Amino acid sequence: MAELHLEQWECALDKMREEFGDQHFDRWISLLSVRRVSDLEIELGAPNHFVLDWVRQRFMERMTGICRRVIGRDVMLNIVVDPQLYQNHRRQQEIYGLGRRRVDAPVAAASLQRCAAAVHAAASAPSVLAERFDETGAVPACDLSIESFVSGTSNGHAFGAALCVLENAGGLYNPLFVHGSTGVGKTHLLKGLYHAFRTGREIIRPGDGAGSDGGDAALPDGGQPRPRAPVEARYVTAEQFFNHFSASMQDRRPHKFRQQYRAFDVLIVDDIQQLATKKKTQIEFLHTFDALVHSGRQVVVSANAAPGQLTDLDPSLISRFLGGLVVRMDRPDYATRLKILQGRARRIGSRLSESVLELVAESLRGSGHELIGALMQLDVEARVSGRPLDIEAARRTLSERWLDQRRRITIEKVQECVARHYGLDPEILVSRSRDRDHSRARQVAMYLALRCTGLSLAAIGRYFGRRSHSTVKCSEKRIMKLLDSASSQLVQDVQAIHELLESD
Repeated sequence: MAELHLEQWECALDKMREEFGDQHFDRWISLLSVRRVSDLEIELGAPNHFVLDWVRQRFMERMTGICRRVIGRDVMLNIVVDPQLYQNHRRQQEIYGLGRRRVDAPVAAASLQRCAAAVHAAASAPSVLAERFDETGAVPACDLSIESFVSGTSNGHAFGAALCVLENAGGLYNPLFVHGSTGVGKTHLLKGLYHAFRTGREIIRPGDGAGSDGGDAALPDGGQPRPRAPVEARYVTAEQFFNHFSASMQDRRPHKFRQQYRAFDVLIVDDIQQLATKKKTQIEFLHTFDALVHSGRQVVVSANAAPGQLTDLDPSLISRFLGGLVVRMDRPDYATRLKILQGRARRIGSRLSESVLELVAESLRGSGHELIGALMQLDVEARVSGRPLDIEAARRTLSERWLDQRRRITIEKVQECVARHYGLDPEILVSRSRDRDHSRARQVAMYLALRCTGLSLAAIGRYFGRRSHSTVKCSEKRIMKLLDSASSQLVQDVQAIHELLESD
């Protein structure tokens, strides 16, 4: 019966083309793929949430009616984001520059080349080094290794830079400054880098330990991996650095502290913003930083914001950070979230189905911590019940934490992402400028604010330059009309901005 449905689906597509017209069909329906077919349901895949929402709102009811007429019986249509289509769509945007999203292609290509070279060059020389401070000297657990770090579009530059630092500590990317909000993987990356330096293990592939964006990394010359010299590395949080420095001052042995910290080949400091109110410790860290960098040793730092936003840190420190490589880590996109869930499910031996993992990845768009928490909750439920969880059971189990994270999108984020996409100053969108490009970008921002924030017409109008609610409504109608009838450029623009909103 499933094969018959697939044949009938082809017939249904012809009917949909007749019903919707070539333009709508080619722009929206042709983007879908058939994922699963059963006697009662046809599950379709969309390349992203924007297409999914648009098809559901504008075409789904008529599509279902066409399918029922062609098949001759009740059949349900369901549509979800397809991870493979999602990845292909993002890859198309990056390669061909669709949606006018500003990407420096030479920089991106060079970053990928460096990432690959670093993976190839990571060697396996044994290293036995004595740790100086017992409370933080333990090598991180395997869960926080470079091998288990899931690389994707949201963190690829940071991951590639870390691998380059692993290959050439104290070289071009010194210091390396990694910033991003809580739960994006900064600590995982930094501890993984520390672990790789300490153990000298060969890096087999980027991404999750059992799967990645590519296949197994091939060594450049087909031979053995190049040996890497043992490196004496140190990982601390900024708070631990403060505690060690304070203890040395109380013991009247600051010279011992300096001798120890300035002897490391690699110093990795997590959450540097924790030094915000500790002026003396900032000065001590500045001197330690200079001593290491000037002698060719590597410094890696993380924070919850870019250097320029850490206004409570000493200006000299901020200047030092800006003198190195600054990379941002964003919240994981759908494909990365799914890979995180798949990798963790394998490691804990979970029997959750792929459809349940896809549901979690699609619905929870926050931090990696939230994803793992949801996975653990579902896994416990499955083990306790002794039977596999279906989609409805998964929804019930997660009902208390089930918040569609698109509701977390703020109007400020819409303004920022629209301005970033079009290469404008965010203030332009709330100004009185009547420039054609500025007006179009403002209309797109109002449209997306209505779709993503849940704010009223009046609230959105007030935000975008004290405009009336009728102006917002007209902007929404204008953009919807253009999405229906204009060139595909606006469709690509809105899709790209929608993905920015989800990934930020």
